[in-house]
Amino acid sequence: MKYIRLLALALCLPLLLAACAASQSFPTRPVTMVIPFGAGNASDLFARRFASIASEHLGQTIRCINISGNQTGEAIAYVYEQPADGYTVMEVTPSLLLSEMRTLHGIEQRRAETSAPVLVQDIIFREEFEPLLRVEADIQLFGIAPGSRFASLEELLAYAKEHPGELTIGGTSPGGLDEYIARGFALAAGIEWTYVAYQSSDEALEALLAGTLDVYQDKILRFLPLAQEGTVRPLVVLNEEQIDVEGLADCPASADAGIDFTQGSWRGFVVKKGTPQEIKDTLIAALKNAYQDPAYAELAEKNHTNIRTGYLEADEWRAQWDEEYMALSELFMNAG
Repeated sequence: MKYIRLLALALCLPLLLAACAASQSFPTRPVTMVIPFGAGNASDLFARRFASIASEHLGQTIRCINISGNQTGEAIAYVYEQPADGYTVMEVTPSLLLSEMRTLHGIEQRRAETSAPVLVQDIIFREEFEPLLRVEADIQLFGIAPGSRFASLEELLAYAKEHPGELTIGGTSPGGLDEYIARGFALAAGIEWTYVAYQSSDEALEALLAGTLDVYQDKILRFLPLAQEGTVRPLVVLNEEQIDVEGLADCPASADAGIDFTQGSWRGFVVKKGTPQEIKDTLIAALKNAYQDPAYAELAEKNHTNIRTGYLEADEWRAQWDEEYMALSELFMNAG
C-alpha cells in the first residue's frame, strides 16, 4: 500500500508542479475579455474602459472582443470551449441569468417531448462559470421622443391602462434584460404594452425618433447624453428617488410615482469553472485594484454609475445570482 501511495504521488507531482508554475507566472501573455453584447452599448463601453484600467494592474494587456448573438449564447459557448486557465474572462450582466433560464426551459421542453438527454451545448451558466468580482450597478431609464403626445408619465400610464397593448416599448433581444425590465415595470404599474426587440440601442432610438416606437429604454450611461442633448425626453428613472443631474432633474423616480420596480443592471466578470484558485486570485486582485483606481472613480462619477453600489466580492455576488434568478423566473412566469 505504501508503494502504491508513493507511485501515485510520483505520478501526480509533475502535474502539481506544472499547475503551481503556471499560477506563479500567470499571466505571461494578454488576457481576452469576452463581451457578450454588440459594440457601442453601455456594457461594451464599460468593459473596454475598465479593461484598460485593469490591464495596468494585471501587468498584461486585457484585450476585449465582442461575441454577440443567440442572446449571449454564442459568447457563453465560446468561453466554455476555452481552457480554464484564466486567459479568457467574460463580462456578465443579468442577461446571463436570463440565458440560463432559456437554456433550462429548452432542456425541459425537449425532455417532455422526446425524452432526449441534455445536449453538450446546454451550458448552465451558474454551474459552468465562477464569479471574480462585481464592479458596477447601473440604473435604467425610460424616455419618449421630444414631440411625443404624452406630457408626463401619468398621462402615458393613463393612456396605457385605457388602451392595453397599444403602446410599444423597445429594447435589445427578446427574452433579455430589457424585456424583463419592460414587463416588470408594466406589471408593477398595472398596464400592458407591447415589447419590441431591436438589434441595438441605436436601432431602437431610430425607431423612437421615426415615430414607430413609443418608449425607449436604456442604462444611464447611454441615456443621459441623449437626455442632455434633447434627443430623448426622460419619462421615468427606475430608482428609489430622483437623480439630481443635468438633464434628469425633473424626471420622476418610479418609487415616487408609486411603482414598486427599480430593476437595473449590474456588471462584473467571471471565468470558466475549474480555473485554479491562484489564477483567480491574481485576476481578482487586478480587478479590485482597478476598481479602487482613481481613474475608475472618475469614470464612474462621470457616467453616474456610482449612484448605486456596484461592488460585490465573489461569494456574495454568487449568492445574489441565485436570488435574482428566482425573481427573474417568477416575473416571466407571471408575465406568461
